Amino acid sequence: MYVSRNTEIHVLKSDSLLNKKFKAFYLKNIFTVVDMVIHKTHMIDGKAIEVRRYVPPPPPKPVPTYSNRVFIKNISEKTTKDGLENFLEAKTNILPVGIEYGELEGTALVTFEEDVGQWMP
Repeated sequence: MYVSRNTEIHVLKSDSLLNKKFKAFYLKNIFTVVDMVIHKTHMIDGKAIEVRRYVPPPPPKPVPTYSNRVFIKNISEKTTKDGLENFLEAKTNILPVGIEYGELEGTALVTFEEDVGQWMP
């Protein structure tokens, strides 16, 4: 933890060293301390480095989900399209309307006539 005294920055080894008054002072002045650290010249091995505030990245975009599609992996080379259709129809009681084999061997994206969420874990 960094603490400002005058214009110097000191490192405290533990939060246990802080009393209640100092904690209140620290919380009120944290942005002042951060600004001091950012605007100070920093050197590592004789080279100047740039110090900036951390800006968190934006949250990831949600991945779309489809209740009538299932991605299947580890399909045997011996499995035919008809065999896969028959197996899936028997397991779900829903007719698959499309099977698109993936670029990776042994994968397929299966589209059903209706929602299959209740049948798949």
